[in-house]
Amino acid sequence: MWTKLSKAFDESLARLKRGETLNSCLGRYPRLCQQLEPLLLAAESISAVPGVSPSPDFRKRSKSLLMARLRREPAKAARLQPAKAAFDRLSMPLRILERAVTGPARVAVPVALVLLLILQSVLFFGSLNFFSSASVSALASRSTLTTFDDGVQLKRPGSTTWEAAVDGTTLEAGTRVQIASNSNAVITFFNGTTVELEPDTDLMVEQLEAGSQNQPTVIVLRQWFGKTLSRVTKLADPGSKYGIQTPSAYIAVRGTLFVTEVDETGAARVQTIEGLVSVSAQGEEVYLPAGQQTAVEPGAPPSKPVPINHAEGAPQEQKTEGLPAQSYDNEKLPSQNQDGPPASDGSGEQGQWLRQSKRNLWVSLISGVVLLLWIGTFLVMEKQRSVTTRHRRRAFDRRR
Repeated sequence: MWTKLSKAFDESLARLKRGETLNSCLGRYPRLCQQLEPLLLAAESISAVPGVSPSPDFRKRSKSLLMARLRREPAKAARLQPAKAAFDRLSMPLRILERAVTGPARVAVPVALVLLLILQSVLFFGSLNFFSSASVSALASRSTLTTFDDGVQLKRPGSTTWEAAVDGTTLEAGTRVQIASNSNAVITFFNGTTVELEPDTDLMVEQLEAGSQNQPTVIVLRQWFGKTLSRVTKLADPGSKYGIQTPSAYIAVRGTLFVTEVDETGAARVQTIEGLVSVSAQGEEVYLPAGQQTAVEPGAPPSKPVPINHAEGAPQEQKTEGLPAQSYDNEKLPSQNQDGPPASDGSGEQGQWLRQSKRNLWVSLISGVVLLLWIGTFLVMEKQRSVTTRHRRRAFDRRR
């Protein structure tokens, strides 16, 4: 039906243009008269509207504006040519970087940033932990020397010269202390343990290890001659120890009060005031309960424990005969017996902690810089992408 109506409408319009009347055109299509009549009336109304044509003045003004615009465009293009050339040179790497950051990998990049942030945090706080552990261990593995007069000398680790000791001096492992015949001194260790050095005593702090992170506490002294009174705090860790190495014996305790006396020949006498003391020499070991003593000659095992002779002196009554202030070098001492502790300078573990902390700090700083570069690149590319999208949208709106 619509095909017949369309054909009748076209033919009627052609007849109306040739001068036929509306009724004449409708009479040719009696079955389509009702649908055809309003269409023909609308066509006659539209054809009666007068045509609009621009005036000569409008045409002239429009032409002048168009020519002025065309003259300005080449000059603007010439000014932008250097910038456009530079942008074109950078366009390829920028597009590659944009595709890497804002293209299909947009989901992977934030994940990588989060992983880098986690790694950086772990390494940073781990390095702080290592650094803190090393610092605490280095500061804790020290002892303090208390002097009461000017007759105390000490020799630092690695040094060959003696220097006058000052009250409150910090002693490291390897420090050697000599007491004159009219002087006294006290060494206080990090865990509260003290050792009193009586006149004419030569002693070295051989090993110091402060217990940290489930590590045992180790304090080992080497006494060449003289007399000392040790007050050892209770050591809770089974691996912790306090010991004194003499030329003839090794004395080990875990919390007690005892006296160690070494004469110029290297013979040692050990007296227990409180607790229990182990004395080892030549592969044999004896235990001294409170109130017992033993003597050890060079090259001989410890003697059988006997009661302390109070006439000769418990610590408060004992008198030390004047011993010559001799100095014994390490190479002149008898070799340490098999029950003695291993030699150590107490610095290996601390050095390892410090080296590890430095490595972790460097890795932390490098990962932080990489993280910042990724974040900056991501933000710049996102900004560029949004600006490009906005410009394209505006250009599309103008064309439409």
